[in-house]
Amino acid sequence: VTSIGDSEAIFYPDSESAIELTRPHNTSNLKEVARVEALGFKVLNSSFGGSLAISRAIGDIQDRFVIPEAEIEAITITGPGTLVVASDGVWGSEGNDDDNHELVEAMVRDASGPGFVSLARDIVGICEKLVYDNVSAIVARIQ
Repeated sequence: VTSIGDSEAIFYPDSESAIELTRPHNTSNLKEVARVEALGFKVLNSSFGGSLAISRAIGDIQDRFVIPEAEIEAITITGPGTLVVASDGVWGSEGNDDDNHELVEAMVRDASGPGFVSLARDIVGICEKLVYDNVSAIVARIQ
């Protein structure tokens, strides 16, 4: 999995705890905070340089601390499970990054059989009512 920006990917093995594959590149990521501060920029009001919510992005670079370099995470999947890749609007926003993690995990654990087909739609439908942010999700069942 490669990651850039404020989306996250989490793998939910059927018989184990969730595995966080990515960490958002926002001020809750202490590694990113340290990288940006080492360049001489400040973290103010949950933003980098006082104005940007993320420190990595594809596209126009406004400040020299914003980089388009993705972080790469590799894991070995040893059994079946569900992969959820979603925007920050699914996981929570504005300093409440943990708000929806338990909700999404409960939805994944409850989905099975034909109900799995609508899981991404259900996650988006519920989360878009809980946060004021973009909400999108991709869900894959890995056998």
